[in-house]
Amino acid sequence: EIEYAAIALISREGINAASFRKVAAASGYSLGSVQNFFPSQQELFLGIMDYIVSAERQWASESGLFEGGMRAEDFFLYSEQMLPFHEERMHELRAWDALVRLGSVDDSIKKKAEDLLSENYEIMETVFEFMKADGIFRKDLNTSYAAGIYYTFLEGLGRHAMILGRKYSDEKMKKIVREFVQDNFMEKSR
Repeated sequence: EIEYAAIALISREGINAASFRKVAAASGYSLGSVQNFFPSQQELFLGIMDYIVSAERQWASESGLFEGGMRAEDFFLYSEQMLPFHEERMHELRAWDALVRLGSVDDSIKKKAEDLLSENYEIMETVFEFMKADGIFRKDLNTSYAAGIYYTFLEGLGRHAMILGRKYSDEKMKKIVREFVQDNFMEKSR
């Protein structure tokens, strides 16, 4: 609750809005409770970064993606959780961007962002390897390179959707993702 209140504040008002007093008021916790959980603002920001990434992974796990084997439809759903399809995800992505920018002047936040993004890239690469092994993606695909391109593509699409929301409806983003994957990674017979 505390981390999500801070995420919403950062998303709506910017990184400077995440003072302990404002976070306490927004979360319904006392100032002392917030400071007990997060002794410094830096620890709050690091906690938020963990929260955002764990929320993505928890959603994927709870959704049962890939439980029955590799399927293109599961891959598209997996991809969509990285895009701003609903308000909560929009707040998380805006807060993530603000925290990553803060990493340019805070080494511990920069390291946390690098570590979490590296983990996400590894997960993406693993998914690509399984999709290739199951014949969904092209056999000649360099999975490491393709996963990097795709992750970058999703981040760019997400940013464009946040900035130009009227141009990027949920349906348009889904269509763009599917066409990109089909044109660049999938076996042509699919």
